[in-house]
This record gives sequence, C-alpha cells and structure tokens, in this order.
Amino acid sequence: MFNNCSKNCAETNNVCNRETGACKAGCKPGYTGAKCDQTCDLGSYGLNCSSQCNKQCGGQDNACDHINGTCKNGCDQGYHGHKCLNNCSKTCARKDKACECLSGKCLEGCKPGYYGDKCLNNCSKNCAESSSVCNRETGACNAGCKPGYTGAKCDQNVIGLIASKIRAMCYGALQACELGSYGYRCSNHCSEHCGQPDNACDHVNGTCLDGCDQGYYGHKCLNKCKGNCARKDTACERFSGKCLEGCKAGHFGDRCLNNCSENCSGPNKLCDRKTGACNTGCEPGYTGVKCDQKCQQGFYGKGCTKPCSDHCAGIKSLCHHATGICNLGCGPGYQGDLCTHDCSHGTESVSSRRPWPVTLHNWKNGCAESVSHRP
Repeated sequence: MFNNCSKNCAETNNVCNRETGACKAGCKPGYTGAKCDQTCDLGSYGLNCSSQCNKQCGGQDNACDHINGTCKNGCDQGYHGHKCLNNCSKTCARKDKACECLSGKCLEGCKPGYYGDKCLNNCSKNCAESSSVCNRETGACNAGCKPGYTGAKCDQNVIGLIASKIRAMCYGALQACELGSYGYRCSNHCSEHCGQPDNACDHVNGTCLDGCDQGYYGHKCLNKCKGNCARKDTACERFSGKCLEGCKAGHFGDRCLNNCSENCSGPNKLCDRKTGACNTGCEPGYTGVKCDQKCQQGFYGKGCTKPCSDHCAGIKSLCHHATGICNLGCGPGYQGDLCTHDCSHGTESVSSRRPWPVTLHNWKNGCAESVSHRP
C-alpha cells in the first residue's frame, strides 16, 4: 500500500493510486513522471513540461524556472522581462540597445528626440530646436518652445491656455486644482490607483500622470487587470488592459476573458492562449479549431469521421453526434445502440412475413418477438 502521494500531483488533495503512487490527474506545472517526482528537463517548463524556455534566456543553456519559465541567468543582450520575451527599445542610446533585464530601462539613456525610462516617448514637436531635443528623463524642452506654445514640454497652446483661464475666471477658479483633485471646481479626486508616489492626475480631465498601480489600467486607472493574466501580479498594459505575459492555462485572448472550449480534448481542456484553438484536438462529436461545432449531420465520434448506421430509423439515418446512438431507434431487422446487430433468435424482422398468422408481437427496436400458431 502506497502511503504518501506526491505533493506535486495535480489535484489539491494530492490523489494518487493507492498501490503504485501514480498521480491520477497528472502533475502540477514543472513536474513529470508517474508519481510527479521529477522536474522538467533543462530547457522546458510548465504543465506537462510542454513549454520551452525562451531562446533569449541568458547563459549557454538558456535555463529557466521549471515551473513558470522565468529565465535563471537574465536575458541575452537586447531583451528584457521575466521570460526575456520583450525587445529593448530601439531608441535606447547604446548601439547594442542594452536595457535592464526586468524593467527594460535603457542603460545609458535615450537617443536624441526621445525620453523616459524605456525611451518610448517622442520629444514634443513644439520644442524650439528643429531636432525637437528634450531632457531624456523628463521630456522638458531644452531650448524652450516654438512661438505659440508654453509649458515644460511645450504641450500647451498659448491661445487655448488663455481661453481656459477665461473659463476658469467664469467658474471663479483661476488657479489649477491642488494635487489629487481635478475637474469642475476641483470637485473630483484623482483615482487612488494612479501611479505612486502621489497619485497625481491631470487637473482638467483626471488622466493619471505617472501611469497606474500594478494590476490596474485605463486613462484614470479605474479598470482592474483580469485575474486570468498569467503573471501572479496580473500585470497588464496601461491603456489597453492586455495581459503582459499572456493568459493562465484554460483562458485566451488579449485580456484573457475567454475560456477554452469545454469540448477541447484532454483532462485540462487546454487551448492556444492567443487564438483559443484546442491544443490536442476535440472531444468526440465536435470539430473546428475551437471545437465549437458539432459533427455534420450523419456523422459522429472522434474527428467526426464515423458515419451513422444505415440501419437507424428515419429517412436520414440520424444519430447522436458524440456516441453514434440512433436518434429514433433502429429500422426493421436491426437492434442495439448503433443498430448494427441483426434481429436475434426468437425475434423476426418487422417487415418479415410468415404463411401463418401472428397473434402477438412484443416490439423491441426494429425487431419483434412473435407468439404465433399454425392454422
């Protein structure tokens, strides 16, 4: 008798075969073997060890964590992120586009004309210099603004600013709202999920100035990233809400809002995390890349390749799309779930004729049990 099931069995109660210790429902991600007592081979990870470590993982062997795929030795030059899936920005100042392994921050700042940690922002076209050169960290224009514009980043139209001040005078509030408030008479509060440290937002429309706290997205950071994102911190893109590292197993789509089809084959019903296509085909009776279509009328089973029996009752010989059981029973002379058996001894075909009268019929499928006498 096997006493202790492996903690790496897939089910939470670690159910295994009482004699052999084999895990009944497979293994948790990162483990393999009948008893789930072996970690994935070097270079693979995840459920059934079916995912490959990214080729951009650092080191000669591209090693990654056997459970979640996090690269163990950092990233190859030019890549960043836990799994080294992201390219460093092309606008990093260094020729080799080197950036910090996890954050993606450019190691030596930005090329001229760009600013920010990852150098993803363009200097304002309203900067005074023709090359639009600005501070590589803040975006402030180094040589001031073109005529008609003002502000550190030259992003305010002077005429528009005057008009807004006139409107503010009408509202009785010439000064901008205090930090943490915005809108008409500064009566609205910036979202508590605006980026740290001070949750600052635009004093007019409430757009968060420093991005969102982890796990939130949208201009005002009011939307929560979905719990089906693959990363434990459910991180997603600031404006779109797209999951940064894809979906948890069993879900798909940009925001991982869709469940894999229940008709995907296998115990875990897994599908492609982007398209929803079933990884290992369909359960019997279903077809299509997402296994969301029943078999065409007249066919059934795995791959919808088996034709319904010609002996099903009815004109079109219809049967159940998964099992092949005839919907209306069997035609004359046949019996069984699939109507493939001839009428057995002691029965006769419904359509058979005898030279003597039949006094009693007990009907069963397409066969009739007969009690008869000779004249």
